[in-house]
Amino acid sequence: MEPLDLLLLVGVVLVLLTFMLNCHGALQYHSRFVFYVVSVSFTAMSCIPFYCLSPLNVKNAMYTAYILKHVTKVLGITWELRGREYLAEDRGCVIVANHQSMLDILGMFNIWHVMEKCAPVAKKEVFYVWPFGLGAWLSGVVFIDRLNSSKAHDQLNHASKLMKTDKVCLFLVSQYASGLSKN
Repeated sequence: MEPLDLLLLVGVVLVLLTFMLNCHGALQYHSRFVFYVVSVSFTAMSCIPFYCLSPLNVKNAMYTAYILKHVTKVLGITWELRGREYLAEDRGCVIVANHQSMLDILGMFNIWHVMEKCAPVAKKEVFYVWPFGLGAWLSGVVFIDRLNSSKAHDQLNHASKLMKTDKVCLFLVSQYASGLSKN
């Protein structure tokens, strides 16, 4: 790519970002959503070759987290971390977050630098959302088959061994974390 083409591309992106942040209503929502999906997909595609050098390593996602935590700022989302001092300790733990939307992953990326070694636990269907799913798998995400309880049990046992032996934090997002459930 020629330097002039790259400069033009950066200019177009900056104009689109300015438009996206200043529009209102449904247009603002959809433009930010597209920005989010494109950012996550592009970052995953960019990082996959590096993840192949050390596949299934939970530290791989630190690079993704460093890049994608800045997307939160563009989208205007703020996060609150409670218990930071516990995550900073060099030990395994389980983090449970209240599931709000597919933007939850940005919250995880915003606290990744505190815990360093993290293995998110996700439903196996997320693996098939490529390129994100492939990048997630190469980053050590533990995929759970919710339709096969014995297999899910084995996968959770593997995750708990990671937590105990390698001092990895397990990150679970649940729609029931707040104590409320849907009937």
